[in-house]
Amino acid sequence: MAFEHRLTIAAPASAVWALTLDVVELPSITPTIEEVELVDPAPLAVGSRVRLRQPGDKPRIWTVDEIEPGRRFAWSTGALGTTMQAVHEVTPLDAGSCTNTLRIELSGATAPLLRRLMAAKIRDNLAQENAGFARSAAG
Repeated sequence: MAFEHRLTIAAPASAVWALTLDVVELPSITPTIEEVELVDPAPLAVGSRVRLRQPGDKPRIWTVDEIEPGRRFAWSTGALGTTMQAVHEVTPLDAGSCTNTLRIELSGATAPLLRRLMAAKIRDNLAQENAGFARSAAG
């Protein structure tokens, strides 16, 4: 099962894409991320690792799974028998707007339990993150 939040943003896709890849600045974009540190040197590439801490959670290492320049970014982490993959997709609508889709996919032995326990928090976090992308891309 995946959780998804889609938002139309009044900013060029290139601006939203730049924010997506600037993971070190995520704490200034969204309250759902407190700290980000590159484990491997920039620029991000498939296999790059990033230490990320979210409120109320210990730091986790996220590994970049996929980068389709200008379009799609995916990274994943593991916890308690579950793999969590976060997918960011930017779709241009016209020169001045785009759709930003954020998705969390859970898989593994404990994924069904975590889905039930964390569904509301995951949905809220995705909405907050997308709102942060919209604010940052517009300003």
